[in-house]
Amino acid sequence: MLTTMWVSLLIGLGSLLVAWGLARWVRRYGRRWPAGCVVAIGLLTSFPPLALGGYLAACWAFPIRNTETRQIARGIVYERVLLDQPHPAVMHVLRIELNTPGLSFVGSPWAVTGDTPHYAADTTEAFARQVHADAAINMSFFRPFRESHPFSYYPHTGDLVEPIGPTRSHGVEGGVHMKSRPRVTIDHGGHERPSVSISVEPADGSLVYAGRSWLVRDGEIAVTNGGDPYPRTVIGLDAGGNRLYWIVVDGKQPRYSEGMTLHALATWLKAQGVSDAIEMDGGGSATMVGLGPDGGLCVLNRPCHTKIPRRLRPVANSLGIRIETPSRR
Repeated sequence: MLTTMWVSLLIGLGSLLVAWGLARWVRRYGRRWPAGCVVAIGLLTSFPPLALGGYLAACWAFPIRNTETRQIARGIVYERVLLDQPHPAVMHVLRIELNTPGLSFVGSPWAVTGDTPHYAADTTEAFARQVHADAAINMSFFRPFRESHPFSYYPHTGDLVEPIGPTRSHGVEGGVHMKSRPRVTIDHGGHERPSVSISVEPADGSLVYAGRSWLVRDGEIAVTNGGDPYPRTVIGLDAGGNRLYWIVVDGKQPRYSEGMTLHALATWLKAQGVSDAIEMDGGGSATMVGLGPDGGLCVLNRPCHTKIPRRLRPVANSLGIRIETPSRR
């Protein structure tokens, strides 16, 4: 969001500067060189789209693709995976050991409760900073949503949205009713550590988020081959319920990452030992945030909201994870 604001401001200031210079030139030489006035006006009208085009070209022409594996907090390992076939793809993986002492999850708070609870849209990065998370990921599909062009979309930060599928956080249940949607349930109560499950059946838990479809179910690939590569957000769990997987795949960015099909992603997940995995909100919403090498929060992946690389989308809700340390007690 900040990147886009700065780009828009620079383009606007540049346009004003060019307009001022050309206006002075026309006043001084317009009668002498009328053809030059036409050229000057053409340059003025073409400057903003050329500047924006140059910005987008720079984003796409110089992608940085490198692997990385590091521990971002106790019990949480981050890995950046590069794939070249059948499409270039960059995958971001968090492996979370649920047996880690002091581990807890936190979800986005509702903005409006009552008969129809709603969230106030916000970026996953902003959410992670507000709750002092060690890592965070976007979660629910939501409505209303539209994306016409970089300056016309919904929601903006603070706009009210409703999650699709059963949703529970902060003691409030909501979400558009959808049958047979798989959901991830996190239960903090009555356990030495959080209990995490993925199922289509309702389950008791402090946090519940519905996905859209199964990728892996009971250790078997649950999605057919085909479809186009796309940015993805996926939640997975191993057979013993001891390791949670957060996966974000970048997409819509030629030469850097075009995304992955659901079948290709399911095949990779199964090979990693994931027993159950479901698809969460993807596309421009796909965002993963975590602690960087310097210990500060940063966006680990490369989102692409309104087709602008690195632009963050305000989403309905996010899920954060914290590891308790003596300084936080």
